[in-house]
Amino acid sequence: MLDTLITQLLIPAGSLIIGAVGGLLTKNGRIKAKAEAMKAMTEAYEMRLEAVHKVNETLNKNEVVLTARVAQLDSTIDDKTVQIRKERDRAYEAERETDRVNGLLVEKEREVAEWRVACEYLYEWHCRKPSCLDPEGRVPPNGKLPGKCFVMPAIMARGREEAVRLPAPACE
Repeated sequence: MLDTLITQLLIPAGSLIIGAVGGLLTKNGRIKAKAEAMKAMTEAYEMRLEAVHKVNETLNKNEVVLTARVAQLDSTIDDKTVQIRKERDRAYEAERETDRVNGLLVEKEREVAEWRVACEYLYEWHCRKPSCLDPEGRVPPNGKLPGKCFVMPAIMARGREEAVRLPAPACE
């Protein structure tokens, strides 16, 4: 009976010990496998992280280069803007000067026209006598003018206090 008892006790106890040791060994194997898997995942993440850092460094270098280029282009644009403003101001001043000169030209053309009219008027009253110092005033030289009074043209009287009217007996 002792044999049986030992067998009955030993077999389950042995099985228990073997099971426990086997369980521990298998559990250790699973833990070891999990640890190796975690280590592989960590290494993969570290490699990806290093790749991300390299990409980030490259992007930072590109950003510095592009920022410098944008600053250069901005300064070029600013220079061109200043040039455009100067040219626009020069064009505006040239337009103002052209307007001023055109105004003077119109004034001088009007004055020339007035002088032409005065010359034509004086030509009509041109005295053809050898001595034109007639005390009675100018005598009309052509037949169209008898009875008319000679009045100095306004353009010739400019700058004088009043228009010169030569006395003639028929003009009064």
